[in-house]
Amino acid sequence: DHLGYAPRLGLWGKGTNFPSEKDFIREITEGGVGAMELLAVQMKATGQYLARSLSFQGATFEVVELSVQEFKHMWDDACDLW
Repeated sequence: DHLGYAPRLGLWGKGTNFPSEKDFIREITEGGVGAMELLAVQMKATGQYLARSLSFQGATFEVVELSVQEFKHMWDDACDLW
């Protein structure tokens, strides 16, 4: 069970849209990634979730040009398969 910490977040139970943990899990699972994204947005807005990202400071990149023609036959073959 990976939700051992979650009861204190108040995501289910009295005063929520989900009467029980099972209801919450079922609805989020059925809603798929979209439901998970909405939950994350709501949790961030209420301060229940903090997402950190890595800084790109000091990162470098190189532009590499590649001819699409090299892969055209693979694309055409994949389209024919469909």
